[in-house]
Amino acid sequence: MSVTSFLHLSNPGGGEFDTETFCGEMARKYPGTDTEQSQSKSLAYDITWSRYADGPQFEVRLDRTRRTLAVEYFYSADRIRDYANFILWIRQYFPREQEVVLVDENNEAPMLLSPEAATEEIEAWIFRAGV
Repeated sequence: MSVTSFLHLSNPGGGEFDTETFCGEMARKYPGTDTEQSQSKSLAYDITWSRYADGPQFEVRLDRTRRTLAVEYFYSADRIRDYANFILWIRQYFPREQEVVLVDENNEAPMLLSPEAATEEIEAWIFRAGV
């Protein structure tokens, strides 16, 4: 997948992405994932997780405000299903009670991403958005 997808916390001041828990779970669930945190204040996205080993491959970036996460690359043998599950897995690290929007890089086909969303809903969004 070469189209970037964004998970964005839409309510200003409504909390932020749980970076600490996410880092620990990322290491457990996806061993071999590299984490890089930039100290440069000029970058909007300062934390990157990347994995190019066997199994799912991906590159994910988190912005400085901890409100937007970009999935810049995702590949696996069962790409659509695995990507949908990956998006749902990421969603759990945003505040549950807050509204999270899933959108593609062209800001088209926005979808409210409920914590209870089904894999099939995300798969349909992937096809609709042409991701």
